[in-house]
Amino acid sequence: MAVISSIAANRGNSWAPAYSASKAFQSNYFEALAIKVNKMKKDIGIICIEPGFVNTNIWRKGYRKFWVVPLEKAARQIIAGIEKEAKSVCK
Repeated sequence: MAVISSIAANRGNSWAPAYSASKAFQSNYFEALAIKVNKMKKDIGIICIEPGFVNTNIWRKGYRKFWVVPLEKAARQIIAGIEKEAKSVCK
């Protein structure tokens, strides 16, 4: 199972503190679920995808694009992580 969170889960953000907090909850929740299914010896893999800034059409005109990854590169990284059955991607 692949779930999407955000790099914002790893650091608070003064522009959107509620967003960072919700992503931190989400990433920690899925990490706990992964540990639980592992302990239960269930054949369920959980990978948490935490992308940073991806250059998509959502970006507003004139908005500073700092540390932005092209969409194709982000997609390749996510697919590679899923195929390797990594615990997290883009962290």
